[in-house]
Amino acid sequence: MAWVRLIMKIYKLINMLAFFSLLLTQTISHAERIRVTMLVPGSAQHLFWGSVVSFAQAAANDLDIELVAEFANENTYSIRKKAFEVIEQIDSSDYMIAVYIDSVTDEVVLKALQKNIRLVLLNADIPPSARSSIGLPRDKFENFIAHIMPNDMQAGSLLVDTLINLNTHKRNQVIALGGTPNTTVSIDRARGLKSIIKANKNVDLIQYEDCDWSPNTAASRTHSLLVNHPSISTIWAASDAMALSALHVVESLNLKPNKDVFIGGMDWSSDALESIAENKLTATVGGHFMDGGWAMILIRDYHQGKDFKDDVGTKFMTSMNVITKSNVNNYIQKFGDHNWEPVDFKQFSKHYNPSLKKYNFSLDALLN
Repeated sequence: MAWVRLIMKIYKLINMLAFFSLLLTQTISHAERIRVTMLVPGSAQHLFWGSVVSFAQAAANDLDIELVAEFANENTYSIRKKAFEVIEQIDSSDYMIAVYIDSVTDEVVLKALQKNIRLVLLNADIPPSARSSIGLPRDKFENFIAHIMPNDMQAGSLLVDTLINLNTHKRNQVIALGGTPNTTVSIDRARGLKSIIKANKNVDLIQYEDCDWSPNTAASRTHSLLVNHPSISTIWAASDAMALSALHVVESLNLKPNKDVFIGGMDWSSDALESIAENKLTATVGGHFMDGGWAMILIRDYHQGKDFKDDVGTKFMTSMNVITKSNVNNYIQKFGDHNWEPVDFKQFSKHYNPSLKKYNFSLDALLN
């Protein structure tokens, strides 16, 4: 009856494999619930920060993370006050996401780190003047676990390069509407812009204007420059809000968008996408609102003992993508309503997807 004993051994082996498979599945699917507090330097209605939170919330829902978004008005006093209130409420076993803001974040970060809260910085880079006190992630403070930021220099160059290539004028004269001059975001986007213009002999930068991210300031500067320089054919803006404001000025002067003047901004805002679909705005560069969602994935994996430092590093840049008339409808059809619930964020996590060898935080991965 040797064959009977053999069958019994195979049967037991199958049962053991099934048991361990079930155990592994339960371990992966029932990860410990964790709490992440995101300090947002703006209101829930803000075009960009609203998108950051909605994308991060969709990721948190999939990853069994309790995400608490704390909104502060866009001034340093309000952000500092809210930050200190939030830090007092956060348990030291929790995680916090904050955005680096000059003259505010140094104090906030140090207070959070001294309380042993595990911190992820998002968006803007830390200027060299502040690095002596905060340091790099895992440098001076082990619980400063990561800094995720968009490649703003690449974004600035991508936008102007797109506008130049789509522009039909023989001689391309550009005006640029920048953000706040002392922020790394604005500085890096401007560097990207100027690097492309410097390398292109058929492009002239007529004027770069610091507009403090204000649509009203962008409108007044655009009007003045277009009146004084009628040959201007390209308007580069460091945000969609300023680009749309410039578009209104262009139309008020009876100039035709995408014929007389080509206009682009950054952020992938709903209004900008709609304007591109209507063949008014030329381009928008963005995708960096997704960084909050990628932070959720890294936090979940880190919490489960799968450190990301040997893959993406502790400080890394995410690339932005450009949307023009050629691809705007595809994006709108899939994500135009900003409903991210259909996305399976577990597929990007090494904890939930053990076969994943390398993180892929790209638009293509999201659309597939």
